[in-house]
Amino acid sequence: MRVFFFLLCSFIVLNSFALNLSTEWTMVSRKMIHVSCEEDETVCQNFCQGHMACMTEEKVCKNCVGTSIAMTYAFQEMGRSIVAGDQLDPYFLFDFLSQKNYVTLTSRSVYNLVDSFDSMSLRRKFRSLCQDGTRYPMVFFNKTEGGEFGRAQAIWCDSGVFQVEYLSSPQSTEVEVF
Repeated sequence: MRVFFFLLCSFIVLNSFALNLSTEWTMVSRKMIHVSCEEDETVCQNFCQGHMACMTEEKVCKNCVGTSIAMTYAFQEMGRSIVAGDQLDPYFLFDFLSQKNYVTLTSRSVYNLVDSFDSMSLRRKFRSLCQDGTRYPMVFFNKTEGGEFGRAQAIWCDSGVFQVEYLSSPQSTEVEVF
């Protein structure tokens, strides 16, 4: 009986986050994030100004296309050194989206010049971030004041938004002069 109760509670917790995110590039090279809400997700509906779905534009990132140290680290260490931590409140994600100072990465990211586009190995890396079988997890990175690629801040999975933990620190992009 206890096992049944535990499984029932786990199912309710895992399916209580009612938000779906996906990205799309428009014909005029604008990256859009589609936000879809469930009926009981008032935080999401507030973000979408009372609607059940909306889109928000992800501004251009200055150094995202390429094989910089930061981009290479992000794609190579996804799911290995960059992992999901504690679950965050949904308000975190909507506040983060409202600031419009972020970059998102998925296994289908056009910014990926490090690995094959949406390869099975890259998909496995991203999918390992979520414990709920999310097909295309989305990782949110902040942008620096100069509009460049920053540090990972959050991971969106079907079951919620999670804090990012770095198991090893990203390599510095600064060059020491002797």
